[in-house]
Formats: sequence, structure tokens, C-alpha cells
Amino acid sequence: IRYGDERTWKISCEGISKGRTIAVGSHGTIKNVLDRKYFSEGLKYVVSTLLPQNIVVYGTVPDAIFKTYEDANIKIIQFNSDYSIAHKGVE
Repeated sequence: IRYGDERTWKISCEGISKGRTIAVGSHGTIKNVLDRKYFSEGLKYVVSTLLPQNIVVYGTVPDAIFKTYEDANIKIIQFNSDYSIAHKGVE
């Protein structure tokens, strides 16, 4: 599911079954404060609309964004981005 600001939240959920697994990408979408705000608020809307059992995340899963959902017994399944894998341990 890919969304931007609040104008895109409703359409991003159209046609997606409730109570299933959803996927989102945090890679490149939470680098600055404004982007993080849009991502976090959009995810809150998506989760409250679709009530997923699992969220697959491509990219990082900061507690500030995802802990609420883990605490609500939504399973978070995280995959590192290709960039982070390629640069792991490189300073």
C-alpha cells in the first residue's frame, strides 16, 4: 500500500480486503520529519480502515511508528531494503 498525505489515504485502501496481510514501504519515506509524519498518520488510517493481522514492511520499523501496532497484536514482518543490505557494515 502506497499513500502520501491525507488526500490519498482513502483511495490507497480501495479494493483491499479487511483483516488480511498488508504491505508498506518505509524505505525512503521516513527520512525527514514531515515525511515521517505523513507515513505515520497514513499508516494509522490504513490500519484503522483495513484492520490487518500482519504488516509486511520493506525498510526500517522504528518503534515510534510500529510499536503501537505490535502492542495491538498485529504481526510486523520486516525486510531490509537492498540499499541497507548492500551497505551493511560500510562506514
